Amino acid sequence: MRKNNAEIYNVSVGTGNSYNYFNISIEIDPITFANGDTLRFIFVVSGAGRTQPNNLLILGGNTQIRTDASQLVPINYDEAIDINSTLPKGIFQKDFFASIIKMFNMYVVEDATRDKHLIIKPYIEYYDFDGQSLLAFDDFNSLLKVNNQDFLLLFDGTIQYLDWTYKVDRSKPMRLKPMSELNGRYFEFKYKSDTDYYNDQYQKKYAQTYGTRIEDSGYDFAKDKQTAELIFAATPLVGYDGQDKIYSTIFKLNTNVEDNTEHVIRILQAKKVTGVTGYAVKNGSTTLATLTNYGYAGHLDDPDAPNADLCFSTPEELYFELVTDYPSANLFNAYWSEYVAEITDKDSKLLSAFIYIKAKDIFNLDFAKLIMIDGALWRLNNITDYNPMDIGITKAEFLKVIETTYE
Repeated sequence: MRKNNAEIYNVSVGTGNSYNYFNISIEIDPITFANGDTLRFIFVVSGAGRTQPNNLLILGGNTQIRTDASQLVPINYDEAIDINSTLPKGIFQKDFFASIIKMFNMYVVEDATRDKHLIIKPYIEYYDFDGQSLLAFDDFNSLLKVNNQDFLLLFDGTIQYLDWTYKVDRSKPMRLKPMSELNGRYFEFKYKSDTDYYNDQYQKKYAQTYGTRIEDSGYDFAKDKQTAELIFAATPLVGYDGQDKIYSTIFKLNTNVEDNTEHVIRILQAKKVTGVTGYAVKNGSTTLATLTNYGYAGHLDDPDAPNADLCFSTPEELYFELVTDYPSANLFNAYWSEYVAEITDKDSKLLSAFIYIKAKDIFNLDFAKLIMIDGALWRLNNITDYNPMDIGITKAEFLKVIETTYE
């Protein structure tokens, strides 16, 4: 074994004239590494008077390198991140990813041009409302082939869409349902509940988790509630008397003493806050430094002049003094309100129809493209039971487009 090309350990595992099998398990004294150090394992087959090639076959192996303390490792833009090693025990990557999708109302599709890549966009950016971003057109409709799809692609100067009017099988029934028949009355967006002091107090007082949003569609004949819950718990911000620093708090209060407690995974925005009253960082009675800044992490992007909030709604109660207006740019307003407004609009409808689809249509299918049927714009919701061996008549569902611009 060599560190920086200098031998630090050597072991002989046996001799013989025929095949020898060895199971090597060694444990050595701790080795200290610095940035840039290298560790090499060198295996040598040797013997006096050997005339045959020195063949060495290594079957399996496991080397573990551990550290006593966690280290901060900077991550550069576009650098690969091993998500599994950054998540707490008991948290699955799929659940973590699904909660990020729920937070920002993301749409996830495979990248047709790169293997093992996904395209992830919020709902408000997913649909193609700007035809000029893909193809240049004059202000008139044109008969075109796009990705070899043999139907009209039309352009009205601002919106690109595919005309499927003549793909509809008129011999089969078409069904048009108001979305009010399909959705529940209430849409609830919330963080997972937790039992730390401030989360527990808020839950008991307001019968909901911190930062929850409950949207009432107003449907008199619907009573169901649709819920989107994250794996993360909310983290109330707290300001203490006589201090100008704002903290995210996770503790249990035990006889007026703040004790550490087990807690649900959290997600926060981080920032270095400057210009606070100087405070001392001490080791016992020894002052190590006097600082006028601190590392902040919370659901607001800035504890003093916030512009964005990771809550779904403005909390019913704040545990610190905010001198500016509370931001309206929360998760619901920024990423969900347009979607909920559209599916609960009085003119919102779900169209079910049978359409003529070829294999190349399926291959080039893009849900971001709007569909025109009988003079109305629709979003393709799903295609069910497609069979390439059949004549190509397949059931599809479409959601009516209400809005074509989003803030």
